[in-house]
Amino acid sequence: MEVRNSTDNEVCLKRTFHTGDLQMSEIARDIGTRKEQDTFTFLCRQLKRHRRKIIPCALVLLLFLRIGFDHRPFTTVQTNPSEWNWTITSIQPLEDMLMTNSSADATIIIHMSGELGNHINHIAHAYPIAWWAERKYGIKTRMIIRDQVIRGRISPKSGSVKTILTKCFPHLQTLYDGPRANSPEYGIRMAQQHAWDMANSTVLQYINNVIQSESDVDATLEHLHVLVQSDSIPVIDENATITLPLLNSIRMENDLFVDLFYHDLRWLLTFSDTACCKALPDADETVLHYRNFGTEMPKRGTALGFEELSPRKISEELLRNLTKGNKVAITSRFINTAVEDIVNLLSARGIQVRVVNGQSPEEDFCFLLKVEKELVGFAKSSYVRWAGILGNASLVRMYSVDSPATRRISQNLTLSYTNPLLSRIRYETYNSEEMDELIL
Repeated sequence: MEVRNSTDNEVCLKRTFHTGDLQMSEIARDIGTRKEQDTFTFLCRQLKRHRRKIIPCALVLLLFLRIGFDHRPFTTVQTNPSEWNWTITSIQPLEDMLMTNSSADATIIIHMSGELGNHINHIAHAYPIAWWAERKYGIKTRMIIRDQVIRGRISPKSGSVKTILTKCFPHLQTLYDGPRANSPEYGIRMAQQHAWDMANSTVLQYINNVIQSESDVDATLEHLHVLVQSDSIPVIDENATITLPLLNSIRMENDLFVDLFYHDLRWLLTFSDTACCKALPDADETVLHYRNFGTEMPKRGTALGFEELSPRKISEELLRNLTKGNKVAITSRFINTAVEDIVNLLSARGIQVRVVNGQSPEEDFCFLLKVEKELVGFAKSSYVRWAGILGNASLVRMYSVDSPATRRISQNLTLSYTNPLLSRIRYETYNSEEMDELIL
């Protein structure tokens, strides 16, 4: 790659762009999706909207002309995809290659959000893309995290989740010790890439759509392969943290990636029992994880699709397979009257119930990982779903609720896998009380 020292210009551009990280992310996101608009004009409009000044726009336009924001057509080395020899499970995870910069052909930005379960979701979306790119297209990638930004500031949850993930998932240590894509440099690289690849800028976004087949992934990675081989990659500062081309991984995991890269993900997300486990389930216990979204989001949880079964439905329908003398352990983010109601209803059936309390999020996660008999949880909880995917329970039952609210947003999960080790995961749907009344 040709490199030209443009440090002074980039520093000036960073100052011009310094409108707050939230606005930077908004600008970059719009650049990547509005190919019909001229990049320079659009940036000016954005800067005027955010800062209400004309001068920054003029500076940006001048700098665009000087630091490599050109529209030179690129040339490529033609390669026949049929000649690529790739087998998804043929190579072990390439941790060292993914984390080094000197040998990387492209950068993958992992856009994080939420807490532990969601972070694992984002990682499980980005890493399979990297493995796919390496094994099929020979593209070596470097992973960089972009922490979630809320109202212009990095989410305070990012730090606490990093502590858990680096303590409990040793293979993620290098990733989290690396740089972040939360500086103005990220916006600059996005603008550079868009100007360079304006005509095809939306192709790299396909990877963040709902992926239904391998061809959906190939559409993005084939274009990334073209960019990697281009002889007109925009010149950047030799000390840059983010190199081009770059690929944004914004979505969370999808069942295709979990299915194809199951063994790799289990290796990547190896859990440290010694560092993060406390209480353990009994071998003959059914474990229920009651996420309790109703307590966390009492006003909007149902409207957003986070509607869990009522305590009565849990006892009479979800756990109807249990009989007198069976054992149940319950974990929950919020131990309150709803959990007490579940305990009382199950106990009335002669079932032995205990509530696992006083543990940290990672200790509860370990408890779910170590289930041997049956793990039951709400399918929209990424926390329990990943415990089911990574754990060794004989049966994992993830349930959704059919209700007027969930039908309005059509978000019930009914995933299926071809990997035999994932056949133990079963998705089920139950009516809410409101739906029962409507049916009657």
